[in-house]
Amino acid sequence: RTPAAVDALPADVTSRAASSLDAGLAVERLGKCVVGIQEDWAGARRAIDHWFPWLSFDDDVRRNVGFSDAETRQTLRPELSAAIEKCNACDLAVYEAATRRVEAQKEFLDERAAILVAERGARAG
Repeated sequence: RTPAAVDALPADVTSRAASSLDAGLAVERLGKCVVGIQEDWAGARRAIDHWFPWLSFDDDVRRNVGFSDAETRQTLRPELSAAIEKCNACDLAVYEAATRRVEAQKEFLDERAAILVAERGARAG
């Protein structure tokens, strides 16, 4: 849906339904974006460097390191994880779509690198 279509929804639409529509719109738009995720900063940098070579990073240091003992999705108790996932279904849908987009970008960049290597080899040989 376009932003105008979402804005035109009737007033009785619940926030949960609107959130689902927003998540669907976000997932749809991911297909037109270069996406990076914190868990794969190296991959994000690779994508940024390829599609936005004019961008530069003066400082490539992760600054959010104050919670090294914080629980993660992997260490959280299953019942807490389930409750959080239930309340954040839209966020998780967008995150899962983003990770798929990141994988597609990696595949593209790997294929592109292989083509460039083959072309260089053909010129040299």
